[in-house]
Amino acid sequence: MVSAPMRVSALLVAGFCTSLSVDPPFGMSRTFGAPATGIVGEDDRKPVSERGSPWSAIGQVNIGGYRVRGSCTGTLIAPNVVVTAAHCLIDRSRRAPFQVHDIHFLAGVHLDKNLGHSEARCLRFPPDFRQGEVSTDIATIVLARPIAVDPVVLAGPESFREGRPLVHAAYPADRRYQLMADSTCRTLGRVRGVWAMTCDSYVGSSGGPVFIHDHNQMLLAAVMVGAIQSETVAVPVEGWPDLPHSPDCL
Repeated sequence: MVSAPMRVSALLVAGFCTSLSVDPPFGMSRTFGAPATGIVGEDDRKPVSERGSPWSAIGQVNIGGYRVRGSCTGTLIAPNVVVTAAHCLIDRSRRAPFQVHDIHFLAGVHLDKNLGHSEARCLRFPPDFRQGEVSTDIATIVLARPIAVDPVVLAGPESFREGRPLVHAAYPADRRYQLMADSTCRTLGRVRGVWAMTCDSYVGSSGGPVFIHDHNQMLLAAVMVGAIQSETVAVPVEGWPDLPHSPDCL
């Protein structure tokens, strides 16, 4: 049997990096097209009924205004800084970021309610960001206004170990107004700066947090970016060592 890291590596080397950044579930949920599944085996996602940290910090990244043309998932790491997948913020037709006034974040969405809303003020990408390169598929949105919920705490370096239990949460296209989480998944391997995992995902889940447990605390360790065959893939936050928490747009 070929190991998970070897399978992921083979796909990346074979030139799948470009498709990884644009195809569902890497691509955002849209109002058209059939979503591709990111379910690994049986669907282990469950609705999240709890409120408060860290769940209230997770929300929708909506593109196209308050009424959605496209949607991913993001997480507050500061009162007005959201981390998400970089490809969610890129207009593929222009190969450039969306206009900031078209990017909105809604925290703690549940049915027709949310815990706060703000449009984007600016976007930040890693210094080595390249469109189509999975290992840099992470970005932050600096919001125009802070949102009054507790941000999540980031995991420290060296968070990866094979078989480590994980929790992945997101607002997928099949349950857009209900936060869903897979708390049964684990890491499989690490290849070229990304994690291979068994976490169930779905279109619209891109940018959703992947948590680890540390001393009875859930820490944000990675950001979901998509799926390859029978694994899902996330970019660890440690891959961007100076991940900005600053509310300033420089």
